[in-house]
Amino acid sequence: MAMAFAPQLQQLDAVKAALLQQPEDLYQARLAEAEAARVLKTAKKRLGDVEAEIADALADIAALVAGDKTLKNAAARKLEVRTRAKDEPAIAALEERRAPLEAELLNAEMAKTAAELQVKRREDEQRAWRGRLDALAIECSLLVAGR
Repeated sequence: MAMAFAPQLQQLDAVKAALLQQPEDLYQARLAEAEAARVLKTAKKRLGDVEAEIADALADIAALVAGDKTLKNAAARKLEVRTRAKDEPAIAALEERRAPLEAELLNAEMAKTAAELQVKRREDEQRAWRGRLDALAIECSLLVAGR
């Protein structure tokens, strides 16, 4: 009669092994998620710093243009700010620094999303294995009751 339970016992061993591995996998996934969040925060800060420098440089140019009495309206002043900004080497250098930082930010956002999905996947796996364990326990109890 012990042989009637052999398949269920083997399945229980497999489920037990999988369940014992789940906390470690989930822990690693959460560590990866935390690291991705840290990288994203750093990327946002670096990009924000460069954009603030660009805004400061544009504000300096706008202040110079505002003092120019030959420009009669806001549209003319805005056009003059754009023209001077294009010719300004400091702004061009900042724009060159901004492009790779934007790509880095995008990559960090994608990595964080992937890490979040991995955590959700691990949590779902854990629930599924627990459900499988419950089903096996019910199956074994029915086999014992049927004796």
